[in-house]
Amino acid sequence: GEEVVQTFSIARAMPEAKPEAHGPEEGAPAADKPVADTGGLKKGFLVEEEPVEIPESLEALQERVARDFKECARLRAVTNDESKPFESRYDERRILQKLKKSADAFGVKESGAVDEVRAIRGAVNGMLGANFVETEEPGAGTAPLTEAVKELGDGPSELLHRLEALNQMAILCSERQQHAEALDYLTQAKALYAKATSPGAPELAPIDGTSAAEATERLERLHTSTLFYLAQAHGHLGDATQSAIHCHATLQRQLHHRDRDHEFEAAEWCKNAMQLATYYAVHEALDVAEHCLLAADRVLRTIPDAARRDADTGALTETYLELRANIHIAWAELMRAVLRQAKTKAEAAQTSAPAAAEEPTGATGAAAASPIKLSLSDERMTFSQHMEGIGAASKECADTTTVSDFAAAREVFKRGATHLHYAKQFFVLDGFVTDHYAAVNLEAQLYGALIPFETDAQRVMAMHKRRAALIEPLAEKLNPKAYHGITRQLYFDLGGMYGDMLDVKLIMVRKLPPAAALERLKPLVAKVSEWLGKF
Repeated sequence: GEEVVQTFSIARAMPEAKPEAHGPEEGAPAADKPVADTGGLKKGFLVEEEPVEIPESLEALQERVARDFKECARLRAVTNDESKPFESRYDERRILQKLKKSADAFGVKESGAVDEVRAIRGAVNGMLGANFVETEEPGAGTAPLTEAVKELGDGPSELLHRLEALNQMAILCSERQQHAEALDYLTQAKALYAKATSPGAPELAPIDGTSAAEATERLERLHTSTLFYLAQAHGHLGDATQSAIHCHATLQRQLHHRDRDHEFEAAEWCKNAMQLATYYAVHEALDVAEHCLLAADRVLRTIPDAARRDADTGALTETYLELRANIHIAWAELMRAVLRQAKTKAEAAQTSAPAAAEEPTGATGAAAASPIKLSLSDERMTFSQHMEGIGAASKECADTTTVSDFAAAREVFKRGATHLHYAKQFFVLDGFVTDHYAAVNLEAQLYGALIPFETDAQRVMAMHKRRAALIEPLAEKLNPKAYHGITRQLYFDLGGMYGDMLDVKLIMVRKLPPAAALERLKPLVAKVSEWLGKF
């Protein structure tokens, strides 16, 4: 194998040992002379074994643990050169490996300190496993993390280290597509947080010497990560409701701790808020969806100007502009959902069979005493207590029955169309074909959601023509070979739009003589045939 070849090359590169010119045996060193360093291979020359330092007492071991953990923390904070991105982390690893051997040796020597040594070994294993994972060696991190989970308990000195190990094991399982196992580790981590924050719980006193105040802040950060990982695990396992609830709780905590958390990423927060808004809109919690987008708007405005602009040109960066455009798209999607839900409820009311809105339930944490209701009437669904300046819900999102006629529906439509206008300024056809198509198609769907509120056939026909006028130029410009999926969808949609026009025209010409009516219908029939034929 590769190792054999490398060893052989090393041996060939070394100088051969030269025999002595005089001596009792040819090639043997003289008895009264020191043995020469021949440069030949020596046993263990590739792995230098260092003696294990065994502490004299438990106190000496604990002092060394505090000293080594402090040095490890310093090494983790080092910014390495790009050519050696993990150099300081490898130094940290060596310290932890030596410490682990010393703790093991001390445990053999002093049988009366079993619990203390177990806890120290567990903490070291947890840090060692995290080191492997964070230096892109997850396979090597599995064993020490597994040992850490087994060895660490839930006492004040061990709880924080165990929680960290559980989160790390969940990450490993998730990367291996073992989502059920990841969920199990995260559920344990969530229970640990509940125990640590329960009334009368003792102060945390981690083995690494972190102060009680620092340990509490670290606990909160870890729990935020646990909730975030839970959202992902539930999502992978198909439980969209629990995924949304845990994601919402994560975003709340990130907002709450953003001033103290130097790792708070406003752009990532906005993206997650948009995804949540989409989920809530699908589940007809439109006021909560709007609240998420209002919060995203507010967080977007908090991004410092220096972070928004290119350092050389001073222009707004493409990353920022794309994020802003996507938020506009999310708003337009919400307005489409408002129009569709308003019409559905109006039709249901007319038939005296109101549609029952599904209200998924779940818990954001162990402290939740009642099911979550997907409504702003539940304070646990709001961000306002964590950030000022988030606007109030609009009446159309709070109660879609207020959108009961064309005038009210048109205002909702105009709100969505305005957002699309700004989105299309960034998502131009040249360079953003897929995104431009999505924006134009969404605008056509907004018209489609507005049409049911109109009763005048002429105006309905005009709106259908506007839908086709938005889509048809794209169908003619795009190369069907390069954009096969998009063009086929365009052809199908255009066939449906002209079919809708044909239905309206049939109503408009029903009083005309058959021959005259047929002449009016022929152009639309040809269009339907043309586009569906291309499809």
